[in-house]
Amino acid sequence: ASPNTASTPVADPTLSTDDLSKDQRRREARKDEAKAAKADAEADRLKRLAQHKKEQERAKMAASGTKSAAGPKQTGKDAKISGGMKAVVQDGKLVWE
Repeated sequence: ASPNTASTPVADPTLSTDDLSKDQRRREARKDEAKAAKADAEADRLKRLAQHKKEQERAKMAASGTKSAAGPKQTGKDAKISGGMKAVVQDGKLVWE
């Protein structure tokens, strides 16, 4: 016992826009508008997310910059590297002082 398919309206995907009824064309247009609005909203969301991430990165860089800039920096011979240790070669061996 197969169901009566003649009484149930089914949209045929092979129909062109000329074959669609007025209501079907309206529904299709509404659906297209909704898709476009959703795509616009998603693009806006991604744009705002990227901007937020940039601001977070700037804030992070500014915070880390203020911490490292707190002490005076030394350059040249007097600069301390590796926690103030000095590398010296004694008897052909590298010695850290």
